[in-house]
Amino acid sequence: MKTIGRGIFDIQPIHSIGSQIASVSSIFAANLAGAPVSTTHVVVGSVMGVGAADEYKMVHWGLIKEIIVSWLITIPLSAVISAAIYMAFSFFKII
Repeated sequence: MKTIGRGIFDIQPIHSIGSQIASVSSIFAANLAGAPVSTTHVVVGSVMGVGAADEYKMVHWGLIKEIIVSWLITIPLSAVISAAIYMAFSFFKII
């Protein structure tokens, strides 16, 4: 929470309202569409968007870059690990 509230952008109460409205709208729309979304990803994106809209230079873009790189590594890696576990269980007729 400290990284989201202070690390990305020094969020103030007015920014928090905008961020939460954007997050709720995105999650609600994804829910209606049946799309799986990570609420953490949505909240981080909304804080980044609110910060960029208010003062572009005040967003810590280096931290955003690290977060995006971790997302790009984590999501495919978890899919590969899940597929490997499924294949192992299938091979040994566990499932």
